[in-house]
Amino acid sequence: MQKKALVGTLLVLIALIMIGLSLIMPWYSLKATYPDNPEYNDRYEDYYLDHYEGGAMGLTIKVNYDKEEIKDYQFVQTFGVTQIMTFIGLIGCVLGLIGAAMVTAGKLSSKVATFFVFLAIILSLIAPLYLMFTLPSTLEEDAKEQNSTLPSDKMGADFFGSDEIEEENWDETVTMEISWGGASGWFLAIFAAIICIIAIIPVALSRPARAQEMFFTPAPMMPEPSPQSQFEGTFTPQIQEPQMRIAPAPAASIPPAAHREEFQCPECNRIFILPPARKPVIARCPYCGLEGLVE
Repeated sequence: MQKKALVGTLLVLIALIMIGLSLIMPWYSLKATYPDNPEYNDRYEDYYLDHYEGGAMGLTIKVNYDKEEIKDYQFVQTFGVTQIMTFIGLIGCVLGLIGAAMVTAGKLSSKVATFFVFLAIILSLIAPLYLMFTLPSTLEEDAKEQNSTLPSDKMGADFFGSDEIEEENWDETVTMEISWGGASGWFLAIFAAIICIIAIIPVALSRPARAQEMFFTPAPMMPEPSPQSQFEGTFTPQIQEPQMRIAPAPAASIPPAAHREEFQCPECNRIFILPPARKPVIARCPYCGLEGLVE
């Protein structure tokens, strides 16, 4: 088991849970308070991916985006696209989780798993970034089409912000402070991408997947012929029978020719025998000690 990849797997799992929770959380909110007039009730508006909720004076309303009177609003379409992108981010985290888990089990290369986790990062970021850059302009365009104004002109330009507004209420002027920006669902998607960024480090540092760890068997080497001695004059060599014979190496030490493969070390350029094994394998040169993945 690859311990580093296991850490990455747990982190991607946490990111996956965050993306799933973001689907049921609000992604954008607007709050209004009256600091100088405590008798007025605070107001809030929470925008989910599939509905809107608002409340004031102890009352809460909920409106689904498929309502006939609002389904053509541009901000509704923006949240609809964001929802689709969030599901895509969820699928990306699933792929990243599968890749990291397979590296943990030693069944996948860390490079391939790193790509899957990187894909999860990109897909997790698409939805919150899309909403951040498109929602302000769509809110402003909807207000213009309805011949109305936003609570603050800054809302049409900034995704996050706050403002202080004076309202005429009967015969008095009331100061209202408003703030708007991304809500819990939006932040969960951002945090999920950040966690995937952290997870990619231990996954990338994990050792490659391997089917079997083994060592190379050195190829049988032929003895180098010794240089012939040169003598002056006439010399008659005497041929003697060898006193002993060298027994051949056991058959098990060198694999049969049909099942072995010669391999040249890229470091020392020596040739050795690659025993039969399922690839990829981790192998080590018996001469220089270089270890690497043979595919």
